[in-house]
Amino acid sequence: MKKPIYFLLIAALAVFVTSCDEKIEPDFDYTIEENTVTFENLTKGDATEYTWSFGDGNTSADKNPTHTYDKGGDYLVSLIAQSSSGAKEKTKTITIEGGGDAAVTLPIVPGAEALMVAINNTTFTQQAGLSLEINIGLAASVFFDAAGTAYVYAGDVTINGMALDKNESNYYTYTSTSGEEFKNPVTWKASGSADFDAFDKTINLDFPAMSEITSGDITAGADYNLTFKSAITNADSVIIVMSDGSSTYQKIVPNNNTNTYTVDGSELSSFTASENGLISISAYQYVLEEVGTKKIAFVNQGNVTKTVAVK
Repeated sequence: MKKPIYFLLIAALAVFVTSCDEKIEPDFDYTIEENTVTFENLTKGDATEYTWSFGDGNTSADKNPTHTYDKGGDYLVSLIAQSSSGAKEKTKTITIEGGGDAAVTLPIVPGAEALMVAINNTTFTQQAGLSLEINIGLAASVFFDAAGTAYVYAGDVTINGMALDKNESNYYTYTSTSGEEFKNPVTWKASGSADFDAFDKTINLDFPAMSEITSGDITAGADYNLTFKSAITNADSVIIVMSDGSSTYQKIVPNNNTNTYTVDGSELSSFTASENGLISISAYQYVLEEVGTKKIAFVNQGNVTKTVAVK
């Protein structure tokens, strides 16, 4: 059985932001030694604050952080640089050797032999009491082997004519560089391989409608009422992720079509005080299509992320 590994996309992506200071150009490099990554901040401009999201539910406010991953796999790492007038974000995919069980992958779809996922991601950060909104489109795809436990090559893959990058484990990703989000319909193409036939498929499926997270800081060990400006719609399921920067709470729940979800305080008992807290919500729906000889799940997903403090 395929593992349900979640597309946290926790503020993951290279980006457009309103009221943005054009002098800020976030960038970073990194070195990997086994499962430990040392990040070098290469941001240009007058940034005064930095927020890193490592793609596994953990964050940091250090300028040049070091982070150790628990599992091998592909992680979407983002750096948000902020100044007095705005913020920008830079995202890169890094690969930790040792397997594909990373927290940055895809929701499971029963019966699917491949997953094509289009995501609209929104990150909210706080600056001088104001909420800054960062929007970006992201895509990912994987093609399973006959056992359903590993990814196989499927040729060149595109979404709306834009090429996805493939890493060594045959995990394909795309990140918009212009801040564009996806709209219905979405067209996926694959040139094919010995394992997967070529296909060209246009999917008419609404994207989940998601709004800003309105609930505030987290109190460790206390019940948390997660609230939004409006209810999540056009979604079958919701993935809730909360983090204090080191510990992570994660759960899939059915979409209740309201703007409130409650997290039991006992689930947050391991949290400790931190300024690097994060809340990330993913909502998704899918269609399972028979394309040639394969069953492919086409998933439209929305993500909303907010940085918070933990008390």
